Amino acid sequence: MANEKIITLDLLETYKNNQDKVIADGDALAYKAVDFKDNTIKFYKTTDKSDTAFEVTLPAEIYLDQTKTVIEADFEWSDTKYPGSTDPDLDGEPVLVLAVIGEDAVTYSFLSMKLLVDVFTGEETDTTETTVSADNKVSVAVKISENKNNALQVTDDGLFVAKTEEAEWTYATQEDIDNLFA
Repeated sequence: MANEKIITLDLLETYKNNQDKVIADGDALAYKAVDFKDNTIKFYKTTDKSDTAFEVTLPAEIYLDQTKTVIEADFEWSDTKYPGSTDPDLDGEPVLVLAVIGEDAVTYSFLSMKLLVDVFTGEETDTTETTVSADNKVSVAVKISENKNNALQVTDDGLFVAKTEEAEWTYATQEDIDNLFA
């Protein structure tokens, strides 16, 4: 319908305060007729609308400015970039910036996307180095010691340690033990 409009809480509060005053003056439920034209609601105390109306002017249409509504992966607030807004204290976070065009200006709202977006970072340990690429691919590089006695190798199909010949163990005899503690 052409008459469907958004009414803000400020406008409703103005109407309520006026109604409260009318009721306090002893003229309960004084409005008997209403008109709506050119974004203005007029309330009349007479059914024939012959008296002076109480008026509420609604704002012009508001809509989302698609050129300024963006998701900032690494948000940084500035009064220059978002004039007339208040710093939402979301710097460094992923933020949905909503830009709404009203009668005279653009107003900004900031929604943290932190709960909707998991940000992964790689970490390095003594044995591995994990990285996360820009396209969200995780990779792990294994660190191989350069120690000359190290048998661990990286091969085409994974990590490999060459099997060594079985060592021959020489066991102490009872006589060797007895001689040691003699």
